[in-house]
Amino acid sequence: VFSLEFVLTITYHMRPMPDAAAVPDKRSKLAVVRDFRAEGVDAVPAFGFGKVGSLLADADKKHVLADKFYFGGIASHKTVLCNELGFWVSYDSDALGFNNPNEVWENGDLDVVMIGASNIHGHCVPSDKHVASLIRNRIPKTANLGLHGGDPLVGLGVLKEFVRDRTVRHVVMVFAEGNDNSGLKKSGRNPILRQYLKPEFSQELQAS
Repeated sequence: VFSLEFVLTITYHMRPMPDAAAVPDKRSKLAVVRDFRAEGVDAVPAFGFGKVGSLLADADKKHVLADKFYFGGIASHKTVLCNELGFWVSYDSDALGFNNPNEVWENGDLDVVMIGASNIHGHCVPSDKHVASLIRNRIPKTANLGLHGGDPLVGLGVLKEFVRDRTVRHVVMVFAEGNDNSGLKKSGRNPILRQYLKPEFSQELQAS
């Protein structure tokens, strides 16, 4: 099943964009990654977090693939996100794998932390136009911890792993009823994610 999931995901990202005037750049996501790498840029494709989360769904742990469950993307890489407006959107991930400039984390304290799914992650929106970036123009210490395909349980895990030891003035969690309800059903079957409902639980990801 996992092998089929991998093949389907790779096939999805290899498909060209549809033949439409609104999408002049018809390269596939992997083609964009290859073009970046040909220019010497260490690029990676972004993947939907919901697909990753569903791989650890067995409550009896017979098919758990890893002892730890990491949030975010690959740290400090050009990340190719998506194309809905006629051009490919990519961003430089921060040292934790999220869609932020690294200076957000410099002094440890944060004024605003944004939690949510694709609408916070910045799906198909240029890095200077997504909601956390626009807030950052007025409030510089604003961190975007959104994950495409995430849900509130995932958001709880992100908060506990990456900001629980920081001083944070405001946490904004954006909830989308349709996507987040279905996402919670998948996360609720995940033995690692369920542990975040325990106040003391942490995977200590920043220390690993």
